Amino acid sequence: MILITRPGIEPAVTLNVDLNQRCFLFPDGKVLTQLRLSAARGGGLTIEALFLFNQTRVMPWVAQLPLNDARDFARRLTEAVYRAQTMHVVSETTRITINVITNGYLIQFGDPDRSIDLFLSTGVIWRLCGALLRVLDQV
Repeated sequence: MILITRPGIEPAVTLNVDLNQRCFLFPDGKVLTQLRLSAARGGGLTIEALFLFNQTRVMPWVAQLPLNDARDFARRLTEAVYRAQTMHVVSETTRITINVITNGYLIQFGDPDRSIDLFLSTGVIWRLCGALLRVLDQV
């Protein structure tokens, strides 16, 4: 875990989650190697992707969530994994769908017609659940 201090903003906690070769981000069509989770009291939770390749120079940003929505997302994601069923996080600023699919999980950020789709294999989902809870516990 890395502690980052920025002037005027509460210290941020950043945690990288290692992924495997079966994790993808669409609509950009990128293979992912890591997800970077950063949380700060004044700024919420930021999710960024680290790509295996990025010739088109796509920005690494996946989602930005207020802290309350981030905590709800962590709970719903854990619940989706345990129950093996679809879960939703919906608020005034956030819309997330967590789908259980044959070979893993599909997490859709945003409206269904313009969503950012994060495909994660079954092997990494527990790491993401634990990392989300760990980062959010620090803020």
